[in-house]
Amino acid sequence: MSRSHQAGGRKEPWSEDVRRKAMEFAERHGAVRAGAKFKIPPGTIRSWARRKALAEERARVDESGLAAVQAEGRRIVAEREAQLRDPEHAARAERERLEMIARIEAGSRRESGDESEEPS
Repeated sequence: MSRSHQAGGRKEPWSEDVRRKAMEFAERHGAVRAGAKFKIPPGTIRSWARRKALAEERARVDESGLAAVQAEGRRIVAEREAQLRDPEHAARAERERLEMIARIEAGSRRESGDESEEPS
């Protein structure tokens, strides 16, 4: 256990086998009857059930979020591949690249004080 018990409470965790059997029984017959059969407090069984439900919900949310991200990624990749196959897009991208290079070179010349060179 993560903390020491000074009074009351169970000192050792229930075995996985007892826990699994008690949870299966509780799903069919309820926490009170499972507690009586396995000599486990019903509140403990309800706590286990609550934790299990929360873990399942977190896993479901994580999986659905992952699926959404993967779908968006596939959409972006397909869109980008379509753009790269388009010759007009390739020409426009090359013009933009050359214009950016010209702006960078012009800025470098201004910073160095050499404005006599004409851009090519």
